Amino acid sequence: MRIRRELRKAFALLGIALLLAGCGEGAGTVKDNVPQMSVPDEPGETRPIKIGLIVTVTGEKEEFGKSLWVSAEMAVEKINKEGGVLGRQIELVQRDSRAESKRAVEIAREMAADEDITAVIGPMMSGEAIACAPIFEEAGMIELAPLANHPDYASMGAHMFTLAASQTAEFPPIVEKQVKGFHKAKRVGVMYTS
Repeated sequence: MRIRRELRKAFALLGIALLLAGCGEGAGTVKDNVPQMSVPDEPGETRPIKIGLIVTVTGEKEEFGKSLWVSAEMAVEKINKEGGVLGRQIELVQRDSRAESKRAVEIAREMAADEDITAVIGPMMSGEAIACAPIFEEAGMIELAPLANHPDYASMGAHMFTLAASQTAEFPPIVEKQVKGFHKAKRVGVMYTS
């Protein structure tokens, strides 16, 4: 538990680094783009920092998951080549949720019970992320769900984060501009999956 507590902020920085690395070469190296901070660590600790990765690489929405899977691997490889985080290497613990909330919850329970996993990237989508949030919140683990845009997700706990804009902030202006502005429509039908 001590390692989890001490590395929470470092994981937040790792999430930023993963984004930067997954988006290609920016201004300088990952280290140049991530603010430096001092996080307490046990003297002489050499074990890798384990980060869980829960994404869909088979089944529905696999195209999103495969790109995140590969981007995370590339980012971790780059971070490790540059000395890691806190002088320690990063190790991904990767699992395929198959876009199934039930499976994502099973994986979340496994990861939350593993003392060596400090935080989790994923699940990607709102439904799975919302299902897993109480598990990670109870364990005190950060859950960075990259595409979770449900308006309730990020407020489910102090450890829930997303990179996506909320549906309530994002969709009304899009609909307003597209439907009313370009197409002069008076009524709109919406189809969605849940």
